[in-house]
Amino acid sequence: MSLMEDFCGSEFWLWKISVDQNFGDIKLVDLGLEYTFCDPMFQRHSSRMDSIVTILLLIVSICDAIYSIVKIAQNSSYHKYLLYSTLIRVLVIAVQTFNRKKGIATSGSLFIFWALLSICNAINVYSLISESIQIHIHSSNIIKDIEEFTNTTSLIYLPLVLVQLILSCFSDASQQKTEKELNPKETASFFSKLWFFWFSTLIYRGFKKSLIQEDMWTLSPGNRTDVIADRLDAYLTKKRNQKQKQNKNKENTKLKPNESGEKINIIWPIFKMYWTHLLFVAIVKLIPSVLTFVSSLVLKELIGFMQSGQYGDCKQPLWHGFLFAIIMFTSSTIESLLNSQYDYHIFVFAMRVRSALISIIYNKVIKLSPNGRKVFTTGEIVNIMSVDTQRVMEYVQLANLLWICPLQIGISIYLLWQELQYGSLAGLIVMLALLPVNAFIGARMRGQQIRLLKQRDQRTKLMSEILNGIKVLKLYAWETSFDQLIRKFRSLEMKNLRKQAYLSAGITFAFNSAPFFVAIASFSTYLMIDRSNVLDAQKVFVSQAIFNILRRPLAFFPQLITTTMMFFVSIRRINKFINCDELKDQSPGIGGNQSKDHQSNGKANGVTNGIANGMSNGKSKSDSQIVLSNASFKWDSDETTPSLSNISLDVKPNKLIAIVGKVGTGKSSFLSALLGEMEQISGYKNIIGSMAYVPQQAWIQNASVRNNILFGKEYNSDKYNKVIHSCALEPDFALLSGGDLTEIGEKGINLSGGQKQRISLARAVYNDADVYLLDDPLSAVDSHVGKHIFDNAIGPKGLLKNKTRILVTHKIAVLPHVDEIVVLKDGQISECGSYSQLIRNGGSFAEFLAEFMSDGPEEIVEPEDMEIIEEMANHIERQLSRYSSNGTEFMSDGPEEIVEPEDMEIIEEMANHIERQLSRYSSNGSIRRRFSMRSSSMISGNDSEAVETENALKQKTEDKKKIENSKLISTEHLKTGSVGYKVYYDYMKAIGIFGTIVLVVAYIAANAFNVGTQVWLSDWSNDAHVNGSTISTQERLEVYAGLGMGQTIFILIATITLNLSCLRGSSILHDRMLDNVIRLPMSFFDTTPIGRILNRFSKDTDVTDITLSISIRTLTIEFFRTCGLIANIALGTPVVLVAFLPLGILYYGIQKYYISTSRQLKRLESVSRSPIYSHFSETVAGASSIRAYGAIHRFIDESNRKVDINHTCYYPSVVSTRWLTVRLEFLGNCSVFFTALFSVLYRGSLSPGKAGLAITSALSITSALNLLVRGSTDLESNIVSVERIIEYTKEKQEAEWFGDTSKLDKSWPSKGAIDFNNYSTRYREGLDLILKRIDVNIAPGTRVGIVGRTGAGKSSLTLALFRIIEADGGSIAIDGVTIANLGLQDLRSRLTIIPQDPVLFTGSLRLNLDPFNRYSDDELWTALELAHLKRFATSLEAGLDHQITEGGDNLSVGQKQLVCLARALLKKSSKILVLDEATAAVDLQTDELIQKTIRDEFFDCTIVTIAHRLNTIMDYDKVIVMDSGTVVEYDSPNALLNDKHSTFYSMTRDSHQRNRLHNNFYGLLDFTLSL
Repeated sequence: MSLMEDFCGSEFWLWKISVDQNFGDIKLVDLGLEYTFCDPMFQRHSSRMDSIVTILLLIVSICDAIYSIVKIAQNSSYHKYLLYSTLIRVLVIAVQTFNRKKGIATSGSLFIFWALLSICNAINVYSLISESIQIHIHSSNIIKDIEEFTNTTSLIYLPLVLVQLILSCFSDASQQKTEKELNPKETASFFSKLWFFWFSTLIYRGFKKSLIQEDMWTLSPGNRTDVIADRLDAYLTKKRNQKQKQNKNKENTKLKPNESGEKINIIWPIFKMYWTHLLFVAIVKLIPSVLTFVSSLVLKELIGFMQSGQYGDCKQPLWHGFLFAIIMFTSSTIESLLNSQYDYHIFVFAMRVRSALISIIYNKVIKLSPNGRKVFTTGEIVNIMSVDTQRVMEYVQLANLLWICPLQIGISIYLLWQELQYGSLAGLIVMLALLPVNAFIGARMRGQQIRLLKQRDQRTKLMSEILNGIKVLKLYAWETSFDQLIRKFRSLEMKNLRKQAYLSAGITFAFNSAPFFVAIASFSTYLMIDRSNVLDAQKVFVSQAIFNILRRPLAFFPQLITTTMMFFVSIRRINKFINCDELKDQSPGIGGNQSKDHQSNGKANGVTNGIANGMSNGKSKSDSQIVLSNASFKWDSDETTPSLSNISLDVKPNKLIAIVGKVGTGKSSFLSALLGEMEQISGYKNIIGSMAYVPQQAWIQNASVRNNILFGKEYNSDKYNKVIHSCALEPDFALLSGGDLTEIGEKGINLSGGQKQRISLARAVYNDADVYLLDDPLSAVDSHVGKHIFDNAIGPKGLLKNKTRILVTHKIAVLPHVDEIVVLKDGQISECGSYSQLIRNGGSFAEFLAEFMSDGPEEIVEPEDMEIIEEMANHIERQLSRYSSNGTEFMSDGPEEIVEPEDMEIIEEMANHIERQLSRYSSNGSIRRRFSMRSSSMISGNDSEAVETENALKQKTEDKKKIENSKLISTEHLKTGSVGYKVYYDYMKAIGIFGTIVLVVAYIAANAFNVGTQVWLSDWSNDAHVNGSTISTQERLEVYAGLGMGQTIFILIATITLNLSCLRGSSILHDRMLDNVIRLPMSFFDTTPIGRILNRFSKDTDVTDITLSISIRTLTIEFFRTCGLIANIALGTPVVLVAFLPLGILYYGIQKYYISTSRQLKRLESVSRSPIYSHFSETVAGASSIRAYGAIHRFIDESNRKVDINHTCYYPSVVSTRWLTVRLEFLGNCSVFFTALFSVLYRGSLSPGKAGLAITSALSITSALNLLVRGSTDLESNIVSVERIIEYTKEKQEAEWFGDTSKLDKSWPSKGAIDFNNYSTRYREGLDLILKRIDVNIAPGTRVGIVGRTGAGKSSLTLALFRIIEADGGSIAIDGVTIANLGLQDLRSRLTIIPQDPVLFTGSLRLNLDPFNRYSDDELWTALELAHLKRFATSLEAGLDHQITEGGDNLSVGQKQLVCLARALLKKSSKILVLDEATAAVDLQTDELIQKTIRDEFFDCTIVTIAHRLNTIMDYDKVIVMDSGTVVEYDSPNALLNDKHSTFYSMTRDSHQRNRLHNNFYGLLDFTLSL
């Protein structure tokens, strides 16, 4: 100490002397702080300083330094600290000036330095002023001169330092121009960052107006998803490379999760990416976690100060009490600031974790193999990305509590030992006894959570399928069945939620009551161990303060246990998904050229792949574009036999190759193999160049038509116009309200099948790839449009003539125009060659054609196909003309061939088939007339105008109004302002009024008991000083125990009541929403994205199930707790309420100022979340197309962009909470300070017990107020989910399902008469009429075909029949009954329809046929037999219980359509059958089966058919021709064809071809039949 005294010139610290004496010599702190914080090693930035202040500080410091040197030279007794202090000040100013010139804007260390230096100098100045008042000169003149000079410079220096401190609160203005939306944190000062002042601008903006997305700031680079994803990918790549080096001698050198056997645990890579950041936040958390005990230690000294003033002989100086109050305030403020900084950084880290998880899940989805897709359905994958990533993020925010809680518990036990000795061990035993309870409940909750997630996945998946197939459900009147199915899954989910509620209540009870049990055990043990032990105010309230600290880590345990269990379940699901099989790096979108090592290794295994943009494996582009050699492929690695085997094919550049074969022969699989979608198990495959792919079922994005076609390519108007012309899209653009800028709904809901397919084809053509893979693109368009597309796009004269094209087709008319035909049979290439070669060979191709035309007289042949039939007939004629006299041999066109008799049977059968084709439409026995009708050139009702009006599209304007009118999908409504009280009232009614009352009463009683417990302890602590020893210890303990038990019992009652009531409310809201959504009109589903609706049934329902109850519990507990604490403070120091009044006003004002911004941020975050899931679902559906086009990176970037948009809303939401917390906790710390201050001031009249009660309660009120605001904010944020659910319960429903059927005959409709009486309708309010004054009478048993061009109103007519759209005028009557007077279920259940899109649902085959279980197994098998599915169904191991996968993916398109036919056959008792283009998307064989069954089984029904192929209705009784929503013609086909001026005739003109075909065949058929 002598060294310090010599350095300072006085004693360093004397506790017992007065404040004036003590603070007058606090020089060393000044010097020490300057040395510590001004060391250049600690400088990172420099704060902005005003030039004048800098110069003045420099002058004063230099003067002090010179004066000190002079005085030291004159008198060696001069204090050396003055010299060092002034020299360091000069150095600080110099360093600041230098750093400022370098452009450094702010410094945390300098701010802290100036703050502490200001405090030290203020104390010195205070001491100087005090000493001046009581001046006593005992020193020499030199010392007097020194003091006069140093006192003068100190008085000058203090204001300058204070100005410098103020200036350090602001950062220097950046000299670089920044973006307007740049996050202001990037340029904020240290002080602003510490107190989150930089966020105040957004708080103010949100207070003044409703925030919108444009108000959000851009994310900093470290928070952007693409940056995070790149870091994660780099780490994983490095890990793979290391593993490859270890396995370089093994067969598989590529590290894949399924190949190497090593599973990726995604948590470890993320941890290693951010371990330094995590270490930093852990240190930041450690300091306040320890600092929280300072208040308890100071409280002990303060209560001792109070006791010395009231009971002691020697009172402590008053300034001691003030110092204790200041220390409590300062430590609490520092703790609050550090906790807020920790929360900010850990929430930002959690956001980064979410970005990383979404990124890797998205990347996995886009590379997932078919084998991997079998493991997870679309609904499950969406749940993993939405729910599981959210839970991992929430757990990351709490993860540090795993070590913080034990640390605080340990420190608490140590401090309790200091107060209660062995009594603290009793408390420790109680806590240890709770651990087995914790473990047991945690294990049970984990099991419940796993079951709950599985059930939630099932419900969400089924709900997704229902929403995707809602139109079919309404047409079939199946809503009630699937409603009950959803309720079944929901009931199982609720059963597990109730079990979880009881477990949660148990664990909450255990840990909320833990502090009381610890206290009673500790106090009673302490008192019973030694009779001399007494509980005075110090022991009671210091222990109580420690118990309150202990309460926090113990209270966090229930949430920590729950989130930990949920975390492990979620991370296991995520890991399982990202470790699923991926496609090998042979897909054009996934990999590129493979290394020589890989190729050589592949050859060793019999597998070689190569995909390149130029050269590969030594073959140049001039040689071959596609090479396959003995290649075999399979979909599933578990398959024993390959789907495609021994495929050998050599495709030259610019060739058109047709792939043909029967259904199920592997045509689509062949294209998938070329795309790399299948696993190659042997052989060689090489493809040169980029690819474009047109799938059989068109994949359409929720974007404009133009963007669907451009697909990321740059817009070129000339090229674009050529493409849309070649794909016959110009007329469609003319009809669309916004032209090609019209927005397409999800899955192309507002487009016809033909339009979707042509847009898909246009996308491929515009892509300008090297290789085109076309999977039957002509099947969904009529023959005339198909011919136009083939001629202008695909064929030898089309835009793709200089490209390599692989075309899968059922259109035999195009086969003569292709370069080569490949015939597939049983997964193998049976033959290939040119058309003429295959005709001459008479092999598999001839068999294919024969089978195509051999199923009897009812099959269908397209007009262009008649040319092929003609050529075949000519060939047969040539064959037969050479037939020898003995019938055993004939000469073909080539060398002499012997034809066996059985081969002649095939030829004769083909000839007979031609006769049947020509005679099938006969009405008067004349083959000439019949065939001329049959072979007419037919043009589809959907697309026939494609060529006739190819110049009809006028130049479109880019006017904003037109674009706006073209939008189909409505923007999600973003509510503003506070959540209405009506929402709270509706939710209260849902959870139950009785439950609400019980809940409130239980919490009031629990907190009343708590206040009583605290008051009782306060009174008890005064006994020691009143009587010198404890009075009635037994009585005191019993009352204390009784009050505490009453509190814990009512907490248990309240928790159970709250959990069960919230579950009841959630169940009711979900069921109401389900009931209403399933009854909403189709117009709602047409304009609302499925992802948005599904978000209500997944995320919002999850919030009402679990999260909302936590928010309500937090709010309720903290509200009553705050009321109790204020009551305790008022009982102890009533006068402090005067100070509480302005604090309360500020508290309320800050909360109101904050709440509007927070509310809008939560809503923006919720709204911006839906596009992430919609885009994700869209990607899952179109993954193969995305890979084929090589658009993986673009889609990943788009996903990252949508995540970043969501995080631009989530990030300020996180910061807003921290902004509020800092301010409210500061007000709470002020309340602690004022309580302590008034206790000090009134120590003479205030007992230590009451003072301890007041200060202990004040210490707790900070956290209580913070949690109260957080609870109220969380409640208002989470109640938004209730608001969103209630919104869907109040959407306007369609008409009533069931009407008064007492007057309706049970057999209605018994005849099938349909009358349209001046009928008009529109799709939605505000749109034009789509049907205008329709007057049509359809007689019972009539077969009516409806034809017309796109937009004519054909489908609208059938939708009106089922009341999918309602009448705007007129009426429709069936058998004399006006359908508008019937319930929708009554109507729809009595009509039968086979829709265009065959929609199947996950579940058994039985469920998909008969969801109501109305039919017996025999009836189901009969329907399957008539639908030509019995053979397939009997081959299934489970038969009718065979499980259909999501969307019917394990059935072919044709099989799915036949299931729809079987559904109709089960309802064939209905007298009305509607076919809505039922065969538009199926191959000709399936079309044939459907048409044959319909004619046989529905012969006595009224049949209404929207004709896709006009030949299907040529033998109908009537034809309705529609145009622009009106009926322009209604007559028999013959009558309309005989009228050359009729619209129908113009659609079927081409008589010269009919006559030519007839003349060629007539004599041939007679000759053939005579054989």
